[in-house]
Amino acid sequence: MDITELSAGISILAGGSRDAKVRSAFKMYDTDGNGFISPQEMYTYLLSVYRVLFETQPQVRESMNGVTPEELAKVTTEEAFAQVCSSLTHLTFNKKRNSTRKDLTT
Repeated sequence: MDITELSAGISILAGGSRDAKVRSAFKMYDTDGNGFISPQEMYTYLLSVYRVLFETQPQVRESMNGVTPEELAKVTTEEAFAQVCSSLTHLTFNKKRNSTRKDLTT
């Protein structure tokens, strides 16, 4: 587990509102600082979260019946982007900056 994975786990397990956790994670994983989360950035974040969960909560790992954190992050990322919009390329907190991007606050 590296510092990124530890930070991801702490961001989820720490106290605070759901919105505060999401905003904190968003800032941490917007790695290029452009205000958007790409599918690759989301995958990286989710992989970190799932690795921490699998390590710290063995019952989660056992309940997944052999699904790896990598597989779970890949499927979750694909489904998240597919559910929001078929033409979605990035996620953002900013409203209506681009028609191909989805505002997470709406």
